[in-house]
Amino acid sequence: MTGMLKAFNQSLNEICILGELKGLEVLKVRSTGIKVIPKEIGELTNLRLLDAGDCYYLFDVTLGVISKLTWLEELYIGTDEKNAMSCLGLTEISNLKSIRALHLSMNSDGCHIFPEGTYFEKLKEFFFSIFGRQKFFF
Repeated sequence: MTGMLKAFNQSLNEICILGELKGLEVLKVRSTGIKVIPKEIGELTNLRLLDAGDCYYLFDVTLGVISKLTWLEELYIGTDEKNAMSCLGLTEISNLKSIRALHLSMNSDGCHIFPEGTYFEKLKEFFFSIFGRQKFFF
């Protein structure tokens, strides 16, 4: 079964049950009260779109989650400058070979550039904002 889930609950206390929705292709938690992208999201191996944009309380992505989403085509993650999350593992993102749209907003604490040789063959849309630094997009 494939499908889409759009979360509306501001607290998202039960987000860990999402790992059981193996056929899920679209997960939208945009503008919710989510604080962490939990490890259970990494079990959604059919996920093609993860939208965690404008999540004002989001401050962390569990290490290893993004790299498990090998079919991910669109990733939107981050928030505004005031509450920006610290850099997630850009190395993990650099391994997403199917990514077509990438929107990242984070603060500059511990932020490094993508690993040397990173190439997104299918990338069509890119927005990268490190607060306190330049914004890049195309």
